[in-house]
Amino acid sequence: MNKYNRYIQSSGYSLCPAWLESTLICISLNLYLFNEFQSIYISINRFVAIYFPTHYNKLCGIWATVIIHLALFGNRLQNVVFETYERIKHENYISFSPDYLMFTAIEVGGTGMVVLFSLMFIVALSANIATFAKISIFYLKSGGNQDADNQRRVRMNIKLFFQTALQDFLFLLDNFFTFKLGGLINHRFWIFICATFVWQSVHVLDGLIMIMFNDRLSFLKKSLFTSSEAISKADSNSTFVKTWPNRTTNRDLSS
Repeated sequence: MNKYNRYIQSSGYSLCPAWLESTLICISLNLYLFNEFQSIYISINRFVAIYFPTHYNKLCGIWATVIIHLALFGNRLQNVVFETYERIKHENYISFSPDYLMFTAIEVGGTGMVVLFSLMFIVALSANIATFAKISIFYLKSGGNQDADNQRRVRMNIKLFFQTALQDFLFLLDNFFTFKLGGLINHRFWIFICATFVWQSVHVLDGLIMIMFNDRLSFLKKSLFTSSEAISKADSNSTFVKTWPNRTTNRDLSS
C-alpha cells in the first residue's frame, strides 16, 4: 500500500483512482496557465493591429494565430504528459489535503513563478496601455459633428482597458498569495486563505468583471443588480403579482 492510499484511508477517500485525480488536477492547472498566455497574445494582437497594421496579417493573421495557439497548447499538453508520467512512476500524486485545505505535491518554485507571472502581467499591461492610449488620442483629435460619438468610443476603450487590466491582475494576485504570502505563516487557516480561498475568489471576481464591463451581458446585470427603487416601482404598478415558472402574471384583486 503506497503513501497516498494510507493517507486517503485515514483522512477520507477519493471518488476516482489516485493517478486519475492527479491527472485531472494537472490538466486544470495547465489550462489555467494556457488561458493567461491567450490573454497576453490578445494584448499583443491589438498592439500590432494599431502600430503595425501593414504587418498584421503576417504576424497576427488567422494562420499565425492558429500556429501560436497550437504551439501553446502543445507545450501545455507535453507538460501534462511528462508530469503525469513522473508522478505515476514515483507515486507522487497531486491531491487536495483536508489537513492543509489546499492541493499538495505541487512541486513548483514559488519565486520563479511569481517573477514569471509578474513579467507576463507587465508585458500585457504595457501593450494595453500603448494600444488604448493611441486609440483614445485618435478619437479625441477627430473633431467635427462626431464629438459625442468620439467621446462615447473613448469611454468604451477606457472601460475595455480597465477590464483587461483587472482580469490580468487577478491572475498575478492569485499566484502571489499562493507562492509568496502562503509561506509566511505555517497555519492551516492562513494556508487555506492564500492557496484555496483566494484562488476560488479570483474565478468569481473574473466572472463578475466580465458581467459588469460587457454590454452584451447587460440583461444579466439587470437581473443580478436590480435596484430596490425599480422593485418598489414595479410593486406600486400592480396590485398583486404572482410568479409562475418562466413567466410573471399581473392579476388585479378586484377582477
